Amino acid sequence: MKKKSTKPSELFMGRQKSNLLFALLFLFLSFNNFQSNAQCVASFSSINDSINPATVYFFDGSTTSVGTITTYQWQFGDGSVSTVASPTHTYAGSGVYVATLVIGTDLGCFDSISISVNIPPFIDIIDFSSDSTGTIFCTAPAYTDFILQGNTGGFGVNDTVDVYIAFGDGSDTTFALSIQQRYFFSFLQHIYANAGTYNPMVIVNLGAVADTFYATPITVNANCGPLSGTVYLDNNQDCIFNSGDLTLANITVSLSTSGNTVLWTQTDSNGVYSFNVPTGITYDINVHINNWYGGSYTVVCPTGGTISVSSIPSSGNDFYLSCPSGYDLTGSVNVNGAVPGRIGTVCVFAYDRFCSTPSGQIKVILDPLLTAMPDSSGTYSISGDTIIWNYNSTSPYWSYCAQVTTSTSATIGDTVCVTMIIEPISGDANPADNIVTTCTAVRTSYDPNDKAGEPYGQGANNAILPGTEITYTVRFQNTGTAEAYDIYILDTISANLDMQTFEVLASSHAMVPSILQDNVLRFTFSNIMLPDSNTNEPMSHGYVSYRISPRSGVADGAVINNTAGIYFDYNPAVITNTTLHTIDYTLGLKNINKIGSVRLMPNPANEKVFVNLTDKGNCTLSLINMLGEVVYTSTNNKDQVMINTSSIPAGIYLVRAENEKTVYQSKLIVSH
Repeated sequence: MKKKSTKPSELFMGRQKSNLLFALLFLFLSFNNFQSNAQCVASFSSINDSINPATVYFFDGSTTSVGTITTYQWQFGDGSVSTVASPTHTYAGSGVYVATLVIGTDLGCFDSISISVNIPPFIDIIDFSSDSTGTIFCTAPAYTDFILQGNTGGFGVNDTVDVYIAFGDGSDTTFALSIQQRYFFSFLQHIYANAGTYNPMVIVNLGAVADTFYATPITVNANCGPLSGTVYLDNNQDCIFNSGDLTLANITVSLSTSGNTVLWTQTDSNGVYSFNVPTGITYDINVHINNWYGGSYTVVCPTGGTISVSSIPSSGNDFYLSCPSGYDLTGSVNVNGAVPGRIGTVCVFAYDRFCSTPSGQIKVILDPLLTAMPDSSGTYSISGDTIIWNYNSTSPYWSYCAQVTTSTSATIGDTVCVTMIIEPISGDANPADNIVTTCTAVRTSYDPNDKAGEPYGQGANNAILPGTEITYTVRFQNTGTAEAYDIYILDTISANLDMQTFEVLASSHAMVPSILQDNVLRFTFSNIMLPDSNTNEPMSHGYVSYRISPRSGVADGAVINNTAGIYFDYNPAVITNTTLHTIDYTLGLKNINKIGSVRLMPNPANEKVFVNLTDKGNCTLSLINMLGEVVYTSTNNKDQVMINTSSIPAGIYLVRAENEKTVYQSKLIVSH
């Protein structure tokens, strides 16, 4: 749907003149690959030269499980081609180009991949789409919200871009946007007065540099009706809602026509989902069980897991789910507002992935730089450095917050870590995930509206292994002069992440998540009534936390950026910082053995810990905190090493012993 152009005439003509033979080869290989069971996977990364960014180094990362890769066909997006494995190419002009690699093996397997390459100065529209879970609108007049966001490079920090939007119904608009952190973002509403199909488009330019994006066509229908149902936890698996059963909130439900997903939603607090859809179409409804709790749910009814509806309006399209007996407790913990001398919050969200939920306690061990504030409402107790909440089995999930103060001795660069322990641990199906540690940086001056991604990764590029789950937290604060009635967050997910793995973990207030189009998340805090910071600073904060994994087969060196826009009522978006992760396959080259090769005594440790190594010989021993920082390292050939932990902050650490062939790892808890 997108046409790229930074020098419009130059780049568009370049794409029109693309090699016809290459296009035919691409189609032929794509068809062949359909028959080859995907034994080969095309993959590559690219890096711009630091001195001349128009020169780009391409690095092949393709793999094959059978045979040998024998052919490489590159098209760089400007009409140039190459047949070497890892070529270098210099572009004649600035812009956003789409580079494509097609590989072939000696056994007839073929695969292809395309990635955008940016040559500054450039404008790259990431998304221009309707703020809706699809492109079905019912009915005229249709109030349609549009999201516009994109990246820039090679411009000044105070520059602005000009925006032209044609809505496809004969009306248009123009306006200017500032470049915030090389990023632009806008939200606007348009009313389609009549039923019909419309083709919106946008052009963003700064002088001669421009980009064009054609949105997915929008159809406004004349005849629509409701389609609804409820999702239940059916404990006795009789497909009837009766005593002992529960309704399930925040379960993702999709609506498809002819095999194509057209709408997404999530169940509300009563387990109810609903769509407003055109009549005269057959719809397939499915639930997607990848949410806060119920990771082990299965669909009992309907048989096959799909409900088909051909007549609208339609209600009672209910799903009945079951899950194993026993309990598997886990969750997340967040620290907000770690500023010396200021009041912040520690919030926990815990849940049971199974169905026999026990009663117990949620404990949070605070960093020495944090002190719990007394609770006048009596929802939690304090024992030394630990906050304790009691929970019962009437619900499979629990969310609590407590106020904490950060020590005035804390300085910028310090990190505060908190450890959540969900009890009972004994009898839990997976006791390892009952203990969760989160660390955050202390800030002497900070933007209360920010985004963080954990794990932080290793090195300057925040390197992570492919398949590493990333937990994102978006924090916000009402710094205005009156309370905020409604807040929502728009978050465009990187193409290198798999939307099917998206899971909401926690939020500070009641919130409805939704998936807009293919890769845009919306978190809606309706009627939040968030006080302003001048009236009630401690209660003026909020957050949402979710996790997501890289897509399968992501290229080595692939960059995962994430930026969110936060909307307070009808005010312009507040743009967060941009998080960075980089896929690095080399982090996993050595054999990693987590079992039996490193023994820690005692564990948890207070003043010291003894590390016993079963493999003799020279090795490097490291102690790594949850930020990926090495807090201790030594090289030795002893069977036992003592580490002084008295000055190490409380929390969970990774003990890593590495020799030439193997990496041994074990988890250590430090508690003072």
